[in-house]
Amino acid sequence: MVIIKIIGIEVYYGSYRALNKASITVEPREIVGVVGPNGAGKTTLLKTINSILKPKVGTIYINNRELTSMKRREIARLMGYVPQE
Repeated sequence: MVIIKIIGIEVYYGSYRALNKASITVEPREIVGVVGPNGAGKTTLLKTINSILKPKVGTIYINNRELTSMKRREIARLMGYVPQE
């Protein structure tokens, strides 16, 4: 069973592509860290997984359900996003 599966997502801020065909699979009991330099897309990736941002291309699955088929309340029961500020 896969907990999170991201397939080829692209996220844009206007005409700027912040994520380009990003893909990742997170299995049960895995601990995953997202690291990279400023502007690499770490926050954009996390906001997209939490459905705060919508990908222009690609698909995200949480517990084998497509994220777009889930209601905001269902997503909030599974995960949260707490900004640094």
